Amino acid sequence: MKKFIMLIALLALGTSAFAGENQVIARYRFASDHSFDSFTVYNAALLDDGTVVLKSFQGGRNTFPIDMNVEATNTRTFKISDLNFQQLKYEVLALGRAEIKTTRQNVVCMMMPGPGQSNDHLSVRRERSGELELVDGPHGCWLHEHTHPANEYDRTHATIIKRLLKFIAQQ
Repeated sequence: MKKFIMLIALLALGTSAFAGENQVIARYRFASDHSFDSFTVYNAALLDDGTVVLKSFQGGRNTFPIDMNVEATNTRTFKISDLNFQQLKYEVLALGRAEIKTTRQNVVCMMMPGPGQSNDHLSVRRERSGELELVDGPHGCWLHEHTHPANEYDRTHATIIKRLLKFIAQQ
């Protein structure tokens, strides 16, 4: 009996060590154009404990197109209110179950979008795979492939997540 209790205690201790790691449940990369010559690219990650990790990169005309592996010049971490987190989590869970489709265009327009238009990538933790997957990307005539939720109801979830994370990031 003592061995059994000891085994249970060790298992509980081992699983609690892994419980301390917070997982990213949503990630949104977007950009804000300040002028023709300057912009900021943001990468906002929502963790499962209500923490937002925001990394940003300042750029200019000579740094676009951007190598997304560039180190962030500014990193902030902050906790959002429980009410905001519960709203975001609801939207992320709904989008994590949504059907995602990729549509392809054979004809694209001859346009070079700025960073504000071309950086609009939302990834959420998917229910089936447990991995972060792109669920809503940029939309425009210059793209050959568009990734987005299959129905309008789920597109609304993506829009809400993007707006809330953008609002939180730019505070």
